[in-house]
Amino acid sequence: LGMALHPDMEAHPYVFLAYTSEEGGKQVSRIMRYTYHAEQDTLLDPLVIQEFGAWTSHFGARLLIAPDGKLMVTSGDGAQDGYAQDTSVVLGKGLRFNIDGSVPADNPIAGSPVWAWGFRNPQGLFYASNGILYCSEHGDATDDEVNIVRKGQNYGWPAIEGYVDTEKEQAFAQGRAVTDPLKAWTPTIAPAALVAYEGNQIPAFS
Repeated sequence: LGMALHPDMEAHPYVFLAYTSEEGGKQVSRIMRYTYHAEQDTLLDPLVIQEFGAWTSHFGARLLIAPDGKLMVTSGDGAQDGYAQDTSVVLGKGLRFNIDGSVPADNPIAGSPVWAWGFRNPQGLFYASNGILYCSEHGDATDDEVNIVRKGQNYGWPAIEGYVDTEKEQAFAQGRAVTDPLKAWTPTIAPAALVAYEGNQIPAFS
């Protein structure tokens, strides 16, 4: 579902993978770290960073190494109502780990990899050169989104789809650190991978 190489493979020869597997009749998702051994041209020393239930859809699972050297991961909500808002589970979240799999001391919830929550099915993840983290996400029948992902913020799903623009959504957002998307699309467009174009050779993108 997702793969990331450490940007300094000489010092940290790590390959990070997100995948699903069926074991004992149940689906599981795993975030893994492997060590690349150049002599054998293979991946060895598997380390399970996080394992959680996968259910049947909304896997999400994008990975990248942040400018501060942390591992950032997105997870879908597994099509399980309520999980995206439950910070005790890792589904429907933006997650942040040290590259050894431990939880950073400055995460917003002590002892938890949860960095942000309220996601349905994140499909793209990218840091721009200014250090801002962007995430693209599939909505349901409405409101595909691009979000700026920030520490400790709630992105609303399933109570909020797209912008906070109905009375019900405004009531949910009251008193919560809910963040509107940078952009939302209805009809949906199914955004997938995400990159930031910062050049000047394509005028329409300037």
